[in-house]
Amino acid sequence: MALGHRNSRRSSADPYQADLERFAEAANGVYSVCFADWDEVRRMLDALRDGNSRAASYVNPIREFLNRINCASRKQAPLCFTCEQTFLRKTRPLIIAVILPYCDQPPNGIVGGFCATCAVTRAGWPAPGWHDRVAELITPILQQVWGPEARFADAFHLNKLGNG
Repeated sequence: MALGHRNSRRSSADPYQADLERFAEAANGVYSVCFADWDEVRRMLDALRDGNSRAASYVNPIREFLNRINCASRKQAPLCFTCEQTFLRKTRPLIIAVILPYCDQPPNGIVGGFCATCAVTRAGWPAPGWHDRVAELITPILQQVWGPEARFADAFHLNKLGNG
């Protein structure tokens, strides 16, 4: 499931809304959010190859997101979390966010991205601390979707995956 800027304008009658509600139910108000640039995605793939089952929780939704980007028309393509940049085969996100319910056996994740412009100018990528700045950018967006009571925990799974 992809989430982006355009999705904040969906109606409550939209079937996508039902998916978000089921996802929220599984989370019970607490979400795990992982932010990854392409180097970190490669480390996730290495962790998956080394048998880290937690890595699959992140790699599989990222694969689905990238497949969606590769096959999408301009009208159906995912958008950047913070602007109207469309992600297509030649305009991929620089930072990917994977959101999972914070539980032992999370269902499929929700994935979105930040375009190169937003990643650099708004989050300060690749300078140290960019993960924290992305978290500051995305938290109000996610709280708009799931309500102000939504909490986001353990945003740095990826760094742990790379270190075993």
